[in-house]
Amino acid sequence: MRRIKWGILGSGKIAEKFASDLQSVSNAELVAAVSKNEEKVKLFAEKFNVPRVYTSYEDFVKDEEVEAVYVATTHNFHFENAKLCLENNKAVLCEKPITVNLIQLVELQELTKKNNVLLMEALWTYFLPTIKIAQDWIKQGKIGEVKTVYADFGYKAEYNETGRLYNPNLAGGALLDIGIYPILFAELFTKGKAESIKSDLKMSKTNIDEQNAILISYDSGQLAILSSSILSNLKNDGIIYGTKGKIQIHEFWKSTIAELHTETETIRFEDKRQTWGYNFEAEHFGDLLLNGKIESEIASFDVSRKIMEIMDSARAENNFRYPFE
Repeated sequence: MRRIKWGILGSGKIAEKFASDLQSVSNAELVAAVSKNEEKVKLFAEKFNVPRVYTSYEDFVKDEEVEAVYVATTHNFHFENAKLCLENNKAVLCEKPITVNLIQLVELQELTKKNNVLLMEALWTYFLPTIKIAQDWIKQGKIGEVKTVYADFGYKAEYNETGRLYNPNLAGGALLDIGIYPILFAELFTKGKAESIKSDLKMSKTNIDEQNAILISYDSGQLAILSSSILSNLKNDGIIYGTKGKIQIHEFWKSTIAELHTETETIRFEDKRQTWGYNFEAEHFGDLLLNGKIESEIASFDVSRKIMEIMDSARAENNFRYPFE
């Protein structure tokens, strides 16, 4: 099998996890890394045996050997970093949220079609074995007709006004950072269009949302009840309620355990993987690139748009804009 030659843009914690998991991907090889922090990127390269390092994004995207780029910078830079890569014909797997708003997302999607280059939002949760088993259970009719999806994600973060989470100039806040996970979970297990989105965002003194609650009503008759917080530890489960039972996925965004509960049976599935879980999306992305695709059928352009529309709606309803928008 031919191996896709990867470059990683960014050298923070998420980049390290991805690089670690990339080592177990059969169709991948990490050949380059870039960060504006020279000391940091050199340490990163040493840790993961990366042969070439850059401190200039422009030099990095000119590396002819690099075929695919994982964008792992802070949210505010995703759009410009992904755009630079696409303009230089590099396939892009961009961390969530792929952009800060729908306007930016549409521009990237139009650019990828124009240049015929693969683009995918890193919705890694969609590729986890627990998610796939839950989808199988639903297809088999185990829980009947899906009626309600519940998901929350919350943890107590350190308060730091200049840090990534609390700084509005870095597109901080619970919604874009972790609130996207309950939303993507709901989008995966519901059908149709979100015809009503009601939300409440509680803001910090730095003007980012510290906690939020979103209620979505779909034209399919389904409901989604979602929340996220950087103030409190929440239950951190995703639950799909049907007419005959429920599926509960523990720590759903990175899950290793899924449980099926019906009137007649209880089944527990456990994924005993040795990776963080980013390897599944990386393998999928590599297969897309090897087959000449510019869009994933799982983490599709339409899915990214639906997620972004919900986040935009929640922010608009609560008059939450970033300084650079």
